[in-house]
Amino acid sequence: MEDVWELCTCAGQPWRAAAWDGNTAHGYIQEDINGNGNSNGVEGDDGATMMMTDGNDESKMQEFQTRVGNPQRALWKRNMWQASEALHALVQENSTSTSTSTRSTDTKSSSKRRISIEYGEDAPYLEASYDPHAADDFYSSPSRKLASLSRLAQLLTQSSGFVTNAILDSKLNREDEMVDQRSQELLELVSDMGPTFIKVGQALSTRTDLLPAKYAKGLEGLQDAVPPFDGELGRAVIEQELGIKIEDVFRELSMEPVASASIGQVYKGVLNDDHGTEVAVKVQRPYVLNDVAMDLYMMRSLAPLWKKSQDVNTDLVGLVDAWGTGFVNELDYKAEAKYTKEFSEAMEERGLGSVFAPEVVEHLSSTHVLTTKWV
Repeated sequence: MEDVWELCTCAGQPWRAAAWDGNTAHGYIQEDINGNGNSNGVEGDDGATMMMTDGNDESKMQEFQTRVGNPQRALWKRNMWQASEALHALVQENSTSTSTSTRSTDTKSSSKRRISIEYGEDAPYLEASYDPHAADDFYSSPSRKLASLSRLAQLLTQSSGFVTNAILDSKLNREDEMVDQRSQELLELVSDMGPTFIKVGQALSTRTDLLPAKYAKGLEGLQDAVPPFDGELGRAVIEQELGIKIEDVFRELSMEPVASASIGQVYKGVLNDDHGTEVAVKVQRPYVLNDVAMDLYMMRSLAPLWKKSQDVNTDLVGLVDAWGTGFVNELDYKAEAKYTKEFSEAMEERGLGSVFAPEVVEHLSSTHVLTTKWV
């Protein structure tokens, strides 16, 4: 994935990690090279043909520069093409190595890959067991330092544009006129950075003591700004986690999620029982524990430096630990099922039966899949 990120950056398009689509990226670059929707591009197939020529062919490069009217633009578009080709090959290779053909995902017909997901296979602790000291030991080991530095470099690359623009706004006294645009950019940036930062962003949207109010406003939309992960992958997780075949258990199950959030997404289904029970099936994002654990570790490590540089009175390390406990607890759907059941029982005992949580379908729930009756 680091190779993909480097290529995307070279091509001038750091695509969202949460919505990565190599084929779409390849098509996008080709479209730009061909001149579609870009006034600086070379129109038609001739432009694309030129881009496919050897970059060392000086005569063809000079001809292309003349047509584009900008030598730097010509070089940039040549690099775009080369990055595009490398990206496409890398995505195809990755697709071949991680998937095989299997039977249907739809209850009626279609085909899918057989996908094996191992949750928490490279994390310092389990779901609902946040342990910052275990994370310190885990990520400080020589074998994992490189991965931590790579993630940090990725985050700095993603955020550098926003930070630079915010500094320029301050220097040029244009903060008020740019506030709406910057708020939207911050919303998109946090969404791109992954589930941990989405959760932190949601918390910061009400913490104007830690984040300027003009930027906190933009984070209020995070609840509805989380893209879903691949629907086919989610359905494969349901089968793997529950040890079932979808068509054996569900009369219907939506091909794509009906809702998504930073940790999981929800499918609507109808059980293959006598009552045709409608259910909501929540599926946790694959590898989310790995990502959350690493990002919390980096936040906690950088918190003292941020506190000193910004002269903040808040105990930022303690705040990160409080966030971490809450975030990691949310990753255990078995615990959520237990609390959901206990809440409904408590309301019933108090004579408040009209106040209840959705009924859990226990035999179709696990640590990473939670099925409840549809409300």
